[in-house]
Amino acid sequence: MAEVLKIFYAPVEPFGGHPERSYLMAALFAILLAASLARCKGFKPRHIVMLLAVISWGLFGWIEVQALATGSNIRIDLLVTWPIVLAVSIAAAWTGFRKVPGRVPNGQTAGKSPNEASPRTESSH
Repeated sequence: MAEVLKIFYAPVEPFGGHPERSYLMAALFAILLAASLARCKGFKPRHIVMLLAVISWGLFGWIEVQALATGSNIRIDLLVTWPIVLAVSIAAAWTGFRKVPGRVPNGQTAGKSPNEASPRTESSH
């Protein structure tokens, strides 16, 4: 069981004691959110996950600042905060980078490639 916990909590080590790295992650998810909003031209329900990732990384950075200010070495809060931040981050990355279904390039009808969009003449032989 201890080995599983070590593997699960290993990704948090670079962020421990470095709130600026957490804020950088929040900024990266904010860029992903902005790009997705620009691509979709409006707020969709899937953007909530990306917004939650921005907020969770921002809060995680704030918690790191508080831990540094108080000199906390034993971080029991990570038992709750890290699984939430990790789950939201994975969901937001998957949502942000997956192909949007049903999206068709401008000037193209659904189900046809650009080569098929041109009219063809049939010859009767």
